[in-house]
Amino acid sequence: MVIDRGFHEVSSADTPGLVEEAARQGVPVFTLCTGGRTEEEAFFEAVRGTLPLDPPLGTFRRAWDALSDSVWGGLHALETPRVVIVWPDARPRRGCAR
Repeated sequence: MVIDRGFHEVSSADTPGLVEEAARQGVPVFTLCTGGRTEEEAFFEAVRGTLPLDPPLGTFRRAWDALSDSVWGGLHALETPRVVIVWPDARPRRGCAR
C-alpha cells in the first residue's frame, strides 16, 4: 500500500502493513497511545508525549491552534518529506464538541 501526502484514514487491518512499509523506507512512525480513550484530553496528552513539538505545547490548556502550530513546527524540524502518525484508539466522533 502506498499513501502519499495528506491525512489518510486507514483500517486497523491495513495499519501493520503501512507501518512496516514506512519503516522499510526510513519514514518516521509515531504511535499515539491513548489507552482506548478518545476524548480531547487524552489526545493532547498523547501528542505531547509522542510527537516532536516546536514550540513545546503547554499543559495548562488545550488550544487547537497552538497544537497545530506546535505539531507542524516539530514535524518540519525533522527535515523528512513524510511521517506516519498512527492513532490506533481513534474512533469517529459524532457531532461537534463545544
